[in-house]
Amino acid sequence: MLKSLNITNAAVAKRVNVDFENGFTVITGETGSGKSVMIDCLQLISGSKSSRDIVRSGENKAVVSAIFEPSFTATDDETDIIPDENGELSLIRVVSEDGRNSVKANGRSITLAQLRSVGSKLLGINTQDEKNFLTDKSEYVFLIDGYADNSELFTRYSAAYSELSSATAELKTLRDELKEKNMMIDILTYQVKEIDQARLTVDDEEEKLQKLRTKIKSIERTEKSRKIVYKALSQNEKGYSAAYLLERASAALTQISDVVDGAAD
Repeated sequence: MLKSLNITNAAVAKRVNVDFENGFTVITGETGSGKSVMIDCLQLISGSKSSRDIVRSGENKAVVSAIFEPSFTATDDETDIIPDENGELSLIRVVSEDGRNSVKANGRSITLAQLRSVGSKLLGINTQDEKNFLTDKSEYVFLIDGYADNSELFTRYSAAYSELSSATAELKTLRDELKEKNMMIDILTYQVKEIDQARLTVDDEEEKLQKLRTKIKSIERTEKSRKIVYKALSQNEKGYSAAYLLERASAALTQISDVVDGAAD
C-alpha cells in the first residue's frame, strides 16, 4: 500500500507532499493543476524511464520519494530488498538536470533494474489509453486461481494437462501413420490384383513388352516406310522400272524389320 508521496522540483511542482489513508483515494483538480505530474512521479518511483525534462525549470535536480507498506517480505533479486522494522519500504529517486539517476531503498543505493523489480510489486498504473487486464478474458482464470489460493492444485493440473496433451498428439500421429499404412496396403493390393489379371508369363513377357515399346516409339519411322512401299507398289511411280521399285520397297521394309515382324521376309 502507498502511504505517502513526496515530490520536489518535478515539472511544475516545487514541493508536494501527499499522505494516503486506507481505502479509496480520489485526486481532483482543474486542468493544469498537476494531477498528471503525480502520475508521472509514481511511474518514476516504480522504475520507468526518466527524462531531464522532469526537472523543474531553474533547478538542478528533481526528487521523488514514496513510502510503502508492502505485502511481501523480500524481492526475488539478489539485493534482498525488504521492509524495515516498521514494515515500511522507503524509495527515493533523484533525476539530475544532466539526465543522471540515483535510487535508494531504505537508505541503500540500488540500480534502476532493481527499482523496476520492486516497483512492479508495489504499484500497478493503468492510464486511460492502456488496455485494462480486467477486460481480457484470458486473465480471468489467473484471477480466480489467485483468489482461490490453489497454486499447488493448479500446478498438478497443469502437469496432468500437459501430459494429456502430449499423449493426445502422439495418438494422433500414430493414427495418421496407421491410416497412411492402410492406404498403401490398399494401393499395393490393387496393383498386385492388376498384375495377376494381366497373366504375365515370366519366360518371354519382358521381351514382348520391350518389342512393343520399341514399336510404339518407332511409329513415325514405320509410317514413313509404309508410304514408300505403298507408293512403289501402287503403280503411281511412273518412269521407273519394276526392278527399281521392288528394290526400293524392299529397302524400306528392311529399315523397319526391327519393329515389324516379317517385314524383311
